[in-house]
Amino acid sequence: MLGEQYKEADAIGLFLTGAAGDGGEQTDPYFSLGNYRSSSRVEQIGFFVNQSIPGIAIERVGGANGCGLGSLETINGNKLRWTAPGDTAGAAILIANGQTRMLQSADPVKFIVVSCHTNNELRGAGLQ
Repeated sequence: MLGEQYKEADAIGLFLTGAAGDGGEQTDPYFSLGNYRSSSRVEQIGFFVNQSIPGIAIERVGGANGCGLGSLETINGNKLRWTAPGDTAGAAILIANGQTRMLQSADPVKFIVVSCHTNNELRGAGLQ
């Protein structure tokens, strides 16, 4: 179902179709022949994580980030900040265990979506 992570730059996205009801399960692009919107997004831009932050998973990378090295960093142990390749850092966003958040670079169309899977204090910086 659509949650709070689908807002701002992440609100516009391409989803598969062919589900039995809006937001239903349908993961095969070959069966995406109309009917209702699936909960599965069309494949997004690929990324490679060079260095990770323990407990943080990168779910999606917005296509506007382009190619190059971006930086995901922790601020005060429970906030994350994203800097897209060639851009400056965006606002630090609070994240807790079990939450998914969209982080925007200074240019708001350059974003990543991350999820947190730890109760431990976040430490370090990740490069993707």
